[in-house]
Amino acid sequence: EKSIDTMSSDDEKIKIAEAKKCAGNEAFSKKDYREAIRLYTEAIELNGKNHIFYSNRSACHSALGNHSEASKDAEKCITLDPNFIKGYFRLSNAKMELGELKEAMQVVVDGLKIDSSNVDLNRQMRNIRAKMTAENPNKKKDVLDKQTFEEIQELSHQIDASKRELAEVSALLQSCAREQRKTQLTKAEISSLSEEVKLYRAVGKLFLMNDRNEVLSHLDEAANEKKEMESNLKGKKAYIEKRLNSQKSNLNDILTQ
Repeated sequence: EKSIDTMSSDDEKIKIAEAKKCAGNEAFSKKDYREAIRLYTEAIELNGKNHIFYSNRSACHSALGNHSEASKDAEKCITLDPNFIKGYFRLSNAKMELGELKEAMQVVVDGLKIDSSNVDLNRQMRNIRAKMTAENPNKKKDVLDKQTFEEIQELSHQIDASKRELAEVSALLQSCAREQRKTQLTKAEISSLSEEVKLYRAVGKLFLMNDRNEVLSHLDEAANEKKEMESNLKGKKAYIEKRLNSQKSNLNDILTQ
């Protein structure tokens, strides 16, 4: 186990590394890429587990045309955080600039498995495919290479999964709407009853007698919960629809290239 002094020292290094990163970001914004690389490198020496430092340094190497170094840093970035989408973009860009188009495409495909609606990766896929077509203008379109076939299969699976997810969310939205209508009808029915009528509310398998205000309050709480759920589901539905459209667009691009 680490001693308190060691932990304090590590925390201090992390803080200094963050300060180096911020200074590197400022140098990068001024297009002083060599200075930015120096600062990011110092940050990495202090904290080599931060994937952002490698991603930022990769961008600097790329800006200077050092695509081999950019590729190495991007690979390290993804190793440290396999879910960091920008790392896949940086690596695919470096591979593309190095002329490693198949490898660049595979990196994009791997990134899209994590976020299929990512704008940068989808644009990168089109750029790489355009380069591939330019380098092989006489390639027969009716013959699919192994990689293209795998891309089509992967996208087809993603589209099917998105359709299922969209159907599930749509069903939940319809259920929310039904529950809200039911609540409104129940409240209207209660309001039409005389004050003398006894009201009961189901609690598990029991029915407990409540006064009118308690029942109405409970119904309002239930309605508010359903409204919040409906709002969240609408946001999720919009995201899935965007993702599905992007997947279909990608598949169409492959099939029509």
